[in-house]
Amino acid sequence: IINNYAALQETDASFDQATERIDLAVTLCCPFDMPLATEAFKRPFSRNVYDRALTMKLVSKLKENMDVFREHEAVSISGRPFDIDLERLLKARTIREIDAELTCKSFDYPDVDSYYADASCNQRLKDIRIPTLMIQALDDPLVPEECIPYDDIVQNENLLLVTTRNGGHLGWVESNRKNSKFPEGVQEGSSEKRWCPEWVENVALNHLDAVLESRSLLKL
Repeated sequence: IINNYAALQETDASFDQATERIDLAVTLCCPFDMPLATEAFKRPFSRNVYDRALTMKLVSKLKENMDVFREHEAVSISGRPFDIDLERLLKARTIREIDAELTCKSFDYPDVDSYYADASCNQRLKDIRIPTLMIQALDDPLVPEECIPYDDIVQNENLLLVTTRNGGHLGWVESNRKNSKFPEGVQEGSSEKRWCPEWVENVALNHLDAVLESRSLLKL
């Protein structure tokens, strides 16, 4: 979403540059190529762990808001009314099934493959004009390395790619070493926060701080 937004703010004339523009960005575990990334969801581990858990969570949220679906007509982003098969939606076992029954209809896509193809940001990386740090783990079970568009990233001087050998999907953590910093209120050795995402937070924040500092120096 961040990469698509950063690109569209340069190419979409409807953007209000004064109030809607972002000036710099960091993305983590980005699924640059959605069709390719969804293939990873079909692998046994991803299907049985990630896809199942995410789908169950979404179905739970849908159940909590059934009154909205029953009391209001469903209307797509273009204003077109559409029907939702609530029974089918609540029986969904994969993210793809939810996208087919709800997301595609809400955003006027003819099918899931069309939606995933259009949502892929790899086709828009060339349009990004703000400093953007992209951090990817090469062992990410949901976004495998073949999803990373190395050539497209290298060709845009505004993009900086960092890859790590390990990290999984948003799993960059540091152990509670003696010199590690801990979240406020958590004591060293506490089981409350045995692992902290300090590394990725520091990398992301250092990048943002460096860009802002360089801009301040350029104004001097």
